[in-house]
Amino acid sequence: MKWPALAVGTLVQNSPVAENISDFDLLAIGEKNSHLVSDGSFPVWRAIETDVDTGSDTAVTSSYLTMSGHGPTDWDFASEIEVTVTTGTEALVLFKADLSNNTGGSQCRLSYSVSGATTVAASDFRSVFYESSNAGDGATLSGFDLAIGLTAGSNVFTLEGRVSADTGTIARPEIAVIAF
Repeated sequence: MKWPALAVGTLVQNSPVAENISDFDLLAIGEKNSHLVSDGSFPVWRAIETDVDTGSDTAVTSSYLTMSGHGPTDWDFASEIEVTVTTGTEALVLFKADLSNNTGGSQCRLSYSVSGATTVAASDFRSVFYESSNAGDGATLSGFDLAIGLTAGSNVFTLEGRVSADTGTIARPEIAVIAF
């Protein structure tokens, strides 16, 4: 199957993009960073909701935890890295971060959970991970997942992380969701 080329543009009031989509419900775009995507044939537009944190944090948890509010030994970013999206039964989830661990042979993982109309726990099945060869080694990793079987409605997609052992670091986590 050949996929059509996609055009991406940030929606700015009074921009050429906004003028060309006057029939589009601008309220459906969302509250966080929003972009529109088209395959070139109006009105096939999709909202892309994104969230990012430019900081970093460490954790020792072997269970998936969200990115905020867990105290000095687990992820404690300023806020959750999440987006709320009105979806149909599918959504494309894209996520990335810098991952590392302070001990060779140990992993740091990044996944996502879904809450709201749908409940799906973060899991290794939908994760990216980095296993350090040496203490402090790291890499920027990105992943994507076609979330299927969602309950149509308002769904919250939240980044979560865990380590296999020792202390992991997640930096510059980012999530983007395209609803279908």
